[in-house]
Amino acid sequence: MKKKQYYTQDEVDRIIGWTKEELAEMEREADKIIKRMHLKEARKKAKLTQQELANRSGVPRASISRIENGFRNVTINKLKKIASAMNMEVEIIFRQASK
Repeated sequence: MKKKQYYTQDEVDRIIGWTKEELAEMEREADKIIKRMHLKEARKKAKLTQQELANRSGVPRASISRIENGFRNVTINKLKKIASAMNMEVEIIFRQASK
């Protein structure tokens, strides 16, 4: 029976051929996608349209759409307004950056 081979993350990256810069860019893009998904999921769970959320939060509907679709970064102030409109709180988690 052949012994199962395990690889470290660095070994996998080297085998695939991704550079550290490419991996860092992929992680940044993944973070953006996750943030957009959380906002859209929260809005839908609250059973609100973008327009209803805009009316409640005071954040323009176009801004909400751009945030959900990744075309605009959201400020903490806007995020607080949006969260408050959905009876939610903003939670910020700091994590150690990958090296």
